[in-house]
Amino acid sequence: MSSVDSLTSGLEGIKITTPIDAFFASYPSFPYDPNRPAAAEFQRLCKHQKWAGNSKEANDARQKFHTAFEAEFNSTFGEVTHWRRLCEVLGVTPVPDSLTKAKKALAPINVNIFDLLQHERAVKRGEKVELKKFPNVRALAKYSKKHKKIYPKARAKQQGAVRFMLRGLFSV
Repeated sequence: MSSVDSLTSGLEGIKITTPIDAFFASYPSFPYDPNRPAAAEFQRLCKHQKWAGNSKEANDARQKFHTAFEAEFNSTFGEVTHWRRLCEVLGVTPVPDSLTKAKKALAPINVNIFDLLQHERAVKRGEKVELKKFPNVRALAKYSKKHKKIYPKARAKQQGAVRFMLRGLFSV
């Protein structure tokens, strides 16, 4: 059973469209709003469940949340065919014709990956949302820390868009 499958087991009858939806559905007393940013919803879940910041319960849930986030992010942007979309969203023009060129073009772009995925979720709902880009890693780090939108680099798989789009926020 995959980690995403383990998130969805026992949730029959609940409409689940993404791994993040499945994660939140595993907390049936929590009034999850899929239209809100996932990171903000996770913070709200912690308050709803009355978990202390570094409690075992909060850390276990955070691990599951990160698993769901990475699965959804990589399914949205992680396949070779999705790199073109990632370039389009981030304003890389012309869109490179190879994965190697796309990685090179995307390397200097600094965006929060939670915001990037939320942007794509909003676009799929037909909403027009601006994606904030940062002039440097220091500005991205300040924003990400302030809004608690940090994905642990050590958790990112060796392959996939999550690993590639992460920046060293604590080394600045």
